[in-house]
Amino acid sequence: MPDLTWNEVKNACPTDAIFDDVSKGVCINISLLTGDAIADLANEGVIEAVYKLVDYCYAAQTTKNNGLPSGSKLTAFSAPTFSAPTAGTSPTTTARHSVNAQFPVNLSIASSPIG
Repeated sequence: MPDLTWNEVKNACPTDAIFDDVSKGVCINISLLTGDAIADLANEGVIEAVYKLVDYCYAAQTTKNNGLPSGSKLTAFSAPTFSAPTAGTSPTTTARHSVNAQFPVNLSIASSPIG
């Protein structure tokens, strides 16, 4: 299954949201990814960061697919969809973000999709 590179995802994200650190490897700056100030690990915002990262992956996949022939296009990320917002307390409400993602599984060692 063809995959994206971190550089391709980086190019779809806000500037400097994904970067290469010599001592740590590939890093993601959550504040830059989401556009929200995340001061420390006690802050909320995991749901937003995950769905935005998936959306940026889909955008990177779409960009990459523009130059590929039909049989070679990446399909790991489906187009994200959003449900209609539910009634909530102003100024926030909720909506459902849905996307399908395909990932490789090594069947010789896998007991679940993660790990």
